[in-house]
Amino acid sequence: MDTLQNDTSKHPGAGETIENNYKRRAATRRTIGGIAYVRDAHGCYIPETYLREKTKIRTPQDALPALASIRYAPQEIFVVLDLDGNNQISEVRHVTVGLVNQCQIHPRETFFGAIQNHAVSVMLAHNHPSGNLEPSESDLAATRRIVEVGKVIGIPVLDHLIVSSTGHLSLRERFPAYFS
Repeated sequence: MDTLQNDTSKHPGAGETIENNYKRRAATRRTIGGIAYVRDAHGCYIPETYLREKTKIRTPQDALPALASIRYAPQEIFVVLDLDGNNQISEVRHVTVGLVNQCQIHPRETFFGAIQNHAVSVMLAHNHPSGNLEPSESDLAATRRIVEVGKVIGIPVLDHLIVSSTGHLSLRERFPAYFS
């Protein structure tokens, strides 16, 4: 019975809030364009202000600072932003890393972390290293599939963003029927 103790001193980070756990895991800081970024345990750079004050995601532009780490990546990276009941980011998760021009996206991996984090909704994002913001047929098919799964399990997908060094594209703005 001794091995199943609930002693938090043996488990660093146990019982901490998400913000404190994020702060504890932060390993690297950088300043880019006057904004301080912190590298978390997953290797993702997020604005330091996201750790102190949670930013409410109202528009796709509100999520862009949390996606800065993938904009210039040399291969496609699929990211999920887990959002709480106030549409505030509780975690930024790199779900898959792909090749230069493709990345596998599956609902199982998309929602696994969201369920563990008690997310109320999610926002999807991936980058296009080529700089071309136009969604591929596989981007659209994956978005439709993940949105449908989100409806079934009760975690709605608010948007799917494509980001690159040249800008961003909101699939919700371009294809609103996918999200209704």
